[in-house]
Amino acid sequence: MDKNEEQWSLLIKDEPIDDKILTMSDEIGAVMNKMLDEYITDEEYDDNLNNILDDDEYLTEELIDKIAFLNFVESAPEGEFSKEEIEHIYLSVIDSFFELSKLISPLNGFGKDRLEAGLSLIKQFEERYWPVATRIVPENVDAFSELIPIEHYEDIIAGRKRAIGALRHVGDEVYAAGAICYSVYDEPDDDFVVNVDFIMVHNELREQGVGNFLMAQLIEAANGAVITVELPVRQTEDEDELRELDIMENYFDSWKFGFSMTYSSRFIIKLSDLGESEVIKRGKNIKIKEVKSLKDLDNGADMLRLFFKKRNQSYDVDIAALPYDYFDQDVSCVTLSGKDICSVLLFHRFEDEDYRYEAFRYIDEKHITDLPRLIIHAYEKASGREDGDHMISGTFDSEESYDAAGKLLPNARIPMVYKGVMYPPKEVITSEEWGELRLEAGFSNDKIPEDELTDEDIRESDEELMKTFITNNGFGL
Repeated sequence: MDKNEEQWSLLIKDEPIDDKILTMSDEIGAVMNKMLDEYITDEEYDDNLNNILDDDEYLTEELIDKIAFLNFVESAPEGEFSKEEIEHIYLSVIDSFFELSKLISPLNGFGKDRLEAGLSLIKQFEERYWPVATRIVPENVDAFSELIPIEHYEDIIAGRKRAIGALRHVGDEVYAAGAICYSVYDEPDDDFVVNVDFIMVHNELREQGVGNFLMAQLIEAANGAVITVELPVRQTEDEDELRELDIMENYFDSWKFGFSMTYSSRFIIKLSDLGESEVIKRGKNIKIKEVKSLKDLDNGADMLRLFFKKRNQSYDVDIAALPYDYFDQDVSCVTLSGKDICSVLLFHRFEDEDYRYEAFRYIDEKHITDLPRLIIHAYEKASGREDGDHMISGTFDSEESYDAAGKLLPNARIPMVYKGVMYPPKEVITSEEWGELRLEAGFSNDKIPEDELTDEDIRESDEELMKTFITNNGFGL
């Protein structure tokens, strides 16, 4: 066993969890589940069926008022309403459909029908008027740059992430109103998963349904996939940050994400803290051989392409498709056997000079022991810069990588998060069945008009009522 292998073996020793700790964990879990059951059956709980039916009636009445005004707007002479006013009333109706879709689940049954009604109305509006939604791609991402952090911005340009944008009129101008960024994970042996990486609504356009609009668009794009999100656990006393966390938690909760507390799939570590890790300290006495930065390779792009081709793994498709210069040429490094790459450690460097770990890959199992010397090489290259202490972040792509990081980088911060998942409910309530429940609760099902109102249907008092309605809903007539 050489020194590298010895170092690796010392770092990956498993330590069994004490039985007392496991028993205590089970007891705590049982208590928490009991409290949750009591909470759900409480009459004050939001998901109590009676409360849901009451909310359904209120939102339905609101939708009817909005549809009545929409019919009024559509029958008005051309030019009587501005682009902004026409857009607002359509989007108000659409948002009511989305609010109604969330009462139990927007993924199937009557909730899905309502979601699809809202999405259909978006398409009708865009066919008749102008776009209010767009895919965010490299060609138009600059228009959303103020809403999207640099990490996601660069991933969109590289084709690693997808995004959807909301467009809104303010006066006669069109602005980027919001954006939702997401990653797609389609592994052969796992569920098709869409993860919400980031969502933002412009400060001046909040509480106007933009967030609902974006999530509905994402659900349509996900096409039946499981949708996930990670939200940070509160670790701040800053009132503004707490307010933002409240908004995010309430938002995803309203879309019926189920949450549990766990460790994040992401880690973060300062470069200076990495220097204090045992793998770096031990590496000072180890001769680092056969490790080269990407910039030192002849025909490096071809060599890396051949490396991934030899591995022939489906989960490498996205990383292998990235441009060669997407990886930082100094810090990203490889081990070699002759002119063939045996293992790689890849990083991306953002415009703000921080790094993100992208992947550690190897040809066969024996090269797993290359990781310590790759880390040492990468650290030496990064720490040799003179522009300050930088952060390194990354995402665990498996339990094995999580365990390895915990042992190789014990100073890395792995935050606690709320892991949210949107699953279709096991039991489906169809629109017809929901209508019967409404009747049993004493509510009517014959409320939404099928035909548009004509000019003869609208008296002067109706017009005043409609104008009062739109004024009270923030449309500013």
